[in-house]
Amino acid sequence: MTPRRFSVAMTKAFDETLTRHLIRSDGQEDLCLAMYAPSTGAERDTALLRDACLPLEGERKVHGNASVTGRYVLRVARQARNLGLGVVILHSHPGGRGWQELSDLDADAEASYAQLVEQVTGQPLVGITLAGKDHTWSARRWSAAGSAVDHVDAESVRVLGARLEVSWNDQLVPVPAPMPSQLRTVSAWGERPQADMARLRVLVVGAGSVGMDVAIRLAATGIEKVAVMDFDVVKEVNRDRLVAATRRDARLRVPKVDVAERACRSAATAASFEFGRHQLDVTRTRGQSTVLDYDVIFSCVDRPWPRAVLNQIPYTDLIPVIDGGIGIDTFETGQMRNATVRTHIVRPGRPCLQCNGQLDPAQVARDRLGLFDDPTYIERSGQPVPGKQNEVPPGP
Repeated sequence: MTPRRFSVAMTKAFDETLTRHLIRSDGQEDLCLAMYAPSTGAERDTALLRDACLPLEGERKVHGNASVTGRYVLRVARQARNLGLGVVILHSHPGGRGWQELSDLDADAEASYAQLVEQVTGQPLVGITLAGKDHTWSARRWSAAGSAVDHVDAESVRVLGARLEVSWNDQLVPVPAPMPSQLRTVSAWGERPQADMARLRVLVVGAGSVGMDVAIRLAATGIEKVAVMDFDVVKEVNRDRLVAATRRDARLRVPKVDVAERACRSAATAASFEFGRHQLDVTRTRGQSTVLDYDVIFSCVDRPWPRAVLNQIPYTDLIPVIDGGIGIDTFETGQMRNATVRTHIVRPGRPCLQCNGQLDPAQVARDRLGLFDDPTYIERSGQPVPGKQNEVPPGP
């Protein structure tokens, strides 16, 4: 059985709160506790950091290294239990760089509290280290089964703010090999940003005219793991807009995700490319759990309901969503006057799609009721029919 992947995520504001406490002006190590909410995907678990619980007087000692008291751990564990959350123990390595391996002393300290925390909260203890020299986070999750206590390293720690900052565990997610086909791309922003970006797991939801092209460009850029989610099949009416779809695809009603896989594999420049094929509906349980396995989501859907689902993900699970579409202006005859491409990044600290006027709750309700699939309803109401293209309503 393949072990579940594990990662940690936090907002930039929370990162700054923790850093102010953990990185001391006197150069000594420090520590603190926090709480986390579990985010459970189809294949990955993520600890979403929240609620820093800074130590009270006498609850931790700083003496070059830092140590925590059982009273402090028990206080936070009880708080976490009452909120349905887990406990995080964080400490700093002021002179450290890069992903930090656990010393025997640090491992013993965290392991000594793993059973207590799991018994009180029902959630495993998460340990996190901050390297002071380059601000790299590293993390692990402890498991307390019977008398045995062990840990699993996280693959990454993601900090979501104006930028997505990722600390990578190079042992689990190695730095990609540079390829000659990426020379122009790498020259635009450098080897380090390319290596960080290429390791992201990127999901495109919606394999229509916009989504198909986005997925192909991501693969060509050197992203190692690109996935596409769409439950639909290719039809003849799609072929004038669907890049890479053939007459045969339309005749055989080939799933759009299969066309996307063929096109992405052909365009990929990564030395090791992996395609995620998800013939799923994001409004259903399996689709919603699958999106939580990814680091960045491109929303290329053409209906209000799936757009509303994706609109919540950045705030509940700290996965940024890049939402895009085409705003079309028409003449009175209904023919196109012009079209404008708009994109919106949805993340904590920015307005959601409903707040910026790009998502109408009334339209979402109609979509959930299936009214947009009922021609008699459309005819009676005079409502425009979402679908057949990615559209965004007029707005700022």
